[in-house]
Amino acid sequence: MQDFISLQKIAIVATASVSPESEVKEAGKILPEKFGVPVIFGSECYIPPRSAQEKAENFLAYCLDDSISHLWSCRGGEGSCDIIPYLVKALPQLKKSKPKMLIGFSDFT
Repeated sequence: MQDFISLQKIAIVATASVSPESEVKEAGKILPEKFGVPVIFGSECYIPPRSAQEKAENFLAYCLDDSISHLWSCRGGEGSCDIIPYLVKALPQLKKSKPKMLIGFSDFT
């Protein structure tokens, strides 16, 4: 199982509310240390994006990155549905990218 996991990369994402910076950075350390899984995330996980479009652009960047296998929401909550119109517009691109496993809470999933 370790070999399979080491081939994966997790992106911690924020499509709704944000988490405290310390929690996001801690998760970004624990997962690689304990499971050997590379983790990436941006400041949008702890600094609220200015608009739904900005949230969608951040999320789509991870969705379209074929080196990422899992999208892990740092937090659930109201607001995830605000990015749906932008995802619909990007549907042709999304259909060409590799599928991703979603891990999350509440509205994100």
